[in-house]
Amino acid sequence: MSSRKNLISIEIEKRAAKEFRELPREVQKSVSKAIDDLRENPLAGLPMSGEFRHLRRLRVGVYRVVYAFKAERLVVLVLRIGHRKNIYRDLK
Repeated sequence: MSSRKNLISIEIEKRAAKEFRELPREVQKSVSKAIDDLRENPLAGLPMSGEFRHLRRLRVGVYRVVYAFKAERLVVLVLRIGHRKNIYRDLK
């Protein structure tokens, strides 16, 4: 019997992948684990508000992972990864 973890896939937008590569190595490890943990609990991040209420944000120290969970497709789509002071600025 397969677990739910095997059913949920992770997709990372091109921009988020670039942001991930620019992070320090130790932060990359923490962020990578946090994203992988979303397979087990895709609603772990807090819902955002306003025009971004369809998105969620996951805290990893002072960094944030902004993502959307597409329940109908069982996909976590990572949109942005960055420091909390900059991440929300150009989210549009």
